[in-house]
Amino acid sequence: MFQGESDHTLDDKNRLIIPTKYRSLLGSRFFLTRGYNGACIWVFTETEWNSFVEALDARPQLDEDTVMLKRFFTSAEATPDSQGRIAVPPKLRAYANIADHGTVVIVGTGSKLEIWSKAGWDDYNDNITPEMISKAAKGVGI
Repeated sequence: MFQGESDHTLDDKNRLIIPTKYRSLLGSRFFLTRGYNGACIWVFTETEWNSFVEALDARPQLDEDTVMLKRFFTSAEATPDSQGRIAVPPKLRAYANIADHGTVVIVGTGSKLEIWSKAGWDDYNDNITPEMISKAAKGVGI
């Protein structure tokens, strides 16, 4: 289970060091894709990614929503180098508004990680109200 958050800066080749605490959970091969909200990159273990894709594959293949989601959630495979770095693809960086050599926040959200621009993460958190938290908690039954 992925928990916590940590700040990092992309290096001169726009590589990101994956923290050791997450690397052991991710394994030697994992997948990056667009987060659904336009603000971050989702990072899935190979097992979680396969489950995600299988859930979409189980849907009717000519269903417009299924087709759209399959196209939206295309992925990039990532394999860390010997120093635990991964290249963050330019299209995913652009999608999540992550600048070249930018500062990012890696956030553990249970079954996956999220990679946010530091500014995007701060903005997201600055706009959450106690009322929103209360409503969401009630909505999910906690």
